[in-house]
Amino acid sequence: MKRPGLVTFNALLNLFFGVLFTIINLYLITASNPHEGGSMLEVSQWDWDVIKWNLPLAALSVGSIFVFIGLWRLRPWGRTLFNIVNIVLGLAMLYLIIWGELETTAAKVVTVVLGLIFFTAPLGMGRPEIKEAFKG
Repeated sequence: MKRPGLVTFNALLNLFFGVLFTIINLYLITASNPHEGGSMLEVSQWDWDVIKWNLPLAALSVGSIFVFIGLWRLRPWGRTLFNIVNIVLGLAMLYLIIWGELETTAAKVVTVVLGLIFFTAPLGMGRPEIKEAFKG
């Protein structure tokens, strides 16, 4: 069966942002050495305050790459993983809205909009023609 356009769009979006944020997060983790002239590969010197936030984000970014693979190949687990990743991202936005220290109105608006996008994205993947595409 031909891949629906919405699935192709979501797959490519997950590939782009998955690769981009995996690179960014891994760089931030390895560059978190607080000592001048320290080695990026010296794990004992990394700043764990930076890592505790970037490691889960890096894992989520890698998850987005797996979402791409699953959606591109129309695997049922890809659709499920897409839903899980979007719900986790939506919950992260909700956390930022409630407990985050967002100082500007623009940051608050962007966070709310992203949260709505992440929470509603799985609804589009539940359309009958998309469910049928993943049955094989």
